Amino acid sequence: MSDFIFHNDCHKCRYSGESRFSISGTHLKQMCGKCGFYIKFLDHKLFPSVADLRLKIWGISGGNKELIEMAKVDISFAEIRNNDTSISNSLTNKLQYWKLYLKVRELSIAPINPDNAL
Repeated sequence: MSDFIFHNDCHKCRYSGESRFSISGTHLKQMCGKCGFYIKFLDHKLFPSVADLRLKIWGISGGNKELIEMAKVDISFAEIRNNDTSISNSLTNKLQYWKLYLKVRELSIAPINPDNAL
């Protein structure tokens, strides 16, 4: 899988892959996906919408709902909804979906453990 959304090449640990993000004051901080080294501040308008992230998650999971649910449990996923029960497109919710995207990506490309294979 080489189609990254926010690819980075870390100068500190040499990791090449997806970035992590956190809210830092009024900014969105982009960091190395492995060591957490600061890369840059990103305009949160450039961050994908929740709908875009959900489509990406569905695509990389191959439509595997069990894999997505397993990832949600692993990251303690908590979706934020609006008063009308629609999914919020807030920055906090976007970051929840970003964490889910990273976890699903990790689980979908994880090597199969031969001890658990049938």
